Amino acid sequence: MSTPPKPRMGSGAVPRCGPCRHPFWRFLPLTLGAFFVAFGFSRFFLPHHIVDAGVNGLAMLLAYRLHLFLPALIFFFNAPFLYLGFREFGGRFVLGAGYALLALAFFLGALAPPFPLTGSPILASIFGGLFVGLGIGLILRGQASVDGMDLLALVLSERTDFSVGEIALALNAVVFALAAFLLSPESGMYSALAYYVAFRTVDVVLQGLDESRSVLIVTTAGGEIAEAVGRELGRTVTRFAVTCVGEREEPRTALYIVLTRLEIARLKSLVLDYDPDAIVVVESVHDVVGAHTLKRPVREEGE
Repeated sequence: MSTPPKPRMGSGAVPRCGPCRHPFWRFLPLTLGAFFVAFGFSRFFLPHHIVDAGVNGLAMLLAYRLHLFLPALIFFFNAPFLYLGFREFGGRFVLGAGYALLALAFFLGALAPPFPLTGSPILASIFGGLFVGLGIGLILRGQASVDGMDLLALVLSERTDFSVGEIALALNAVVFALAAFLLSPESGMYSALAYYVAFRTVDVVLQGLDESRSVLIVTTAGGEIAEAVGRELGRTVTRFAVTCVGEREEPRTALYIVLTRLEIARLKSLVLDYDPDAIVVVESVHDVVGAHTLKRPVREEGE
């Protein structure tokens, strides 16, 4: 469904310290992820002729039309892409991806024959997307993948002017168009809905519900605001001098802060208390590495 960029293959992964170095902790999210994907397929997608995105979606189309064994199709369709995974991410990725594919094929066979948990295709798209997205997110956290289409998009992006997301979207659009043509227009639309739900669920699994925000503040009261942020919010602040160029050049202080979206309103209130004319820019942050909170509130240090 989605493969993170190279620098993030280790982001959010299983910790590599202490007892977590044991292989059990590497393969646990892969096993759970494969089960959730298989459950979403067998209990929601397959009974309603909903197809997944990517290579797995193509395997489903063949299984629907030719009545072939889906677990074998998924494994053999994805197996050639393991070479791309080895070239891009190394043997550790291939080991995890190969295990996840085998586990997915096993759970699909164990959950056969598929039967619906709901008679509504819309509910099947939504809840099937939730289970599939949860499973794929866990597999990505385990530094693996169960769909070769994303690896193909990654390789093509390095040889073209298109991004990974643009290529993956185009390839998946072809899959959904084939579903609409070979199965029914409704199948294509339900598949696109399921893909969107799964895509958003993967984001939640990888990033969490409490998405971080970065805030850039340009102010004349940098010292006071930085101290208040540390005291009231317990956040570290990066401070640097800037110059605002307009009718005249004016020295200002810029503050950079990373915090959660629930703290944004409190931060704005603090800033306006000290400088009503401050410039505040808020942006979403997809990943944060390193500490950005104080070990102890500032108020405790003065006690």
